[in-house]
Amino acid sequence: MTAAQADEPLLVWVTTDDPVEAWRLARGAVAERLAASAHVTPTRSCYRWQGDLHEADEHLVALRTRRSVYAALEAWIRARHHYELPEI
Repeated sequence: MTAAQADEPLLVWVTTDDPVEAWRLARGAVAERLAASAHVTPTRSCYRWQGDLHEADEHLVALRTRRSVYAALEAWIRARHHYELPEI
């Protein structure tokens, strides 16, 4: 990866059904310097899980970061998210 590629900005999304968890992920990622900023927005999701169609109220966490930090941010989210397979 070149220096220019490593510094490339990324927008990373993750959802959760828990508003407290959404803010914990947002604040934590910024505090740990894994994201420059974060936004939390309520949303409605439609998805297939284990063969069934579901709808749910969720909270979208949008994290602004850099390509060089993405792997660390993804691992950090997976270690703290309560979903078995968080959407990242």
